[in-house]
Amino acid sequence: MQSINFDDGLKSFAINGDENRVIRFNPADPDMMTRYYKALQMLKEAKGSLLSDVNLDTEGNLSEEDKLGEASRAMEETNSLIRKAMNLMFNSDVYDTIFAGQSPFCIVRGKYLFEAFMESLQPVLESEIKAYQKAGEKRMNKYLKEYHK
Repeated sequence: MQSINFDDGLKSFAINGDENRVIRFNPADPDMMTRYYKALQMLKEAKGSLLSDVNLDTEGNLSEEDKLGEASRAMEETNSLIRKAMNLMFNSDVYDTIFAGQSPFCIVRGKYLFEAFMESLQPVLESEIKAYQKAGEKRMNKYLKEYHK
């Protein structure tokens, strides 16, 4: 089989330094930021949905019937929505790689796991997109300078 070889911009990222948990994507892909913000909206909805669907008593505790029923159903639906958001963002099935079997609602150092991931991803994307824009401007100026004489 023949191959067409070119640099497609894909980069590999180990999750928390674990080389068994690697995701590959092009952080400079302009569509990545669009998908990132779309996923962010989905995650905000998921977070709000989970918190509103669980019925608490006046002391803030789940009733006995809600402990396994409503709360479990809400968590399952919310996890499904988070899986969809993560996989949409990367155009790939990355959910299990990112969360390593944990609930994205685990609280670590005061943040949900999915929030910590999104906050860690954002500066990577912003840096790469700025570099992309700068390179794009340089390339455009190369061709447009003849018209600015």
